[in-house]
Amino acid sequence: MILSSWWRAVCERIPPGVTLAMSRLKERGFEVYLIGGAPRDLLKGKMPQDWDLATSAHPAQVEEAFSETVPLGKKYGTVQVIINDLVLEVTTYRREGAYSDGRRPDWVLFTPSLEEDLARRDFTINAIALDPLERRLVDPFGGRRDLRRRIIRTVGRPEVRFAEDALRMMRYYRFQAELNLCGAKEAEEAINPALLSRVSPERIREELNRILLSSRPVKGLQGLAKAGLLTEVIPEFSPLLAEKKILE
Repeated sequence: MILSSWWRAVCERIPPGVTLAMSRLKERGFEVYLIGGAPRDLLKGKMPQDWDLATSAHPAQVEEAFSETVPLGKKYGTVQVIINDLVLEVTTYRREGAYSDGRRPDWVLFTPSLEEDLARRDFTINAIALDPLERRLVDPFGGRRDLRRRIIRTVGRPEVRFAEDALRMMRYYRFQAELNLCGAKEAEEAINPALLSRVSPERIREELNRILLSSRPVKGLQGLAKAGLLTEVIPEFSPLLAEKKILE
């Protein structure tokens, strides 16, 4: 049960442009939820930096609902909506195929099911959907419980999630550094540094930067080092780690 005082606090943090966009889609008969980092941060009492929406509306229907849009990733169901100077990413509920290139799914099928959309996401703490207008929270994989327990787990089998996009292994430690979480044992055991060879240096650099700029960078770097990911991306650290000269 979520107390009404919590919902009031949540609504106070949500910009008017977000609720206006959600109301507009609902008026047209579509489901729409806050998704990704926003529900996670709101549950932790933090102000989200990004506002992403998931909806039953297809991309063309999203474009029809708003006057200013950008087909950011329309092929994959994402339309960027600009409303009241606020930039939102609105993505259609979808299912995905295999990730042959280690980054993007081979195919995307739109689905009317929010639960199917949540099932494709990386970590349980990112697979929470929140509707502040209806005061409804959808959490089929226990992300809210994991936040309370301060643990990060994958949605489904970790070896599958990490093989789909190897950058998720670095994100796994980045979230630990940003949110002060502990890793789940089964996820730790599924880490495979060799998979990072499929990830571009630019994407790896971005995750490293975010770890370094987090509130607990040492926690994130220690995790990367223990898992063998740090020396995979920066081999020059190998002798220093062997001699335990850094991250002690």
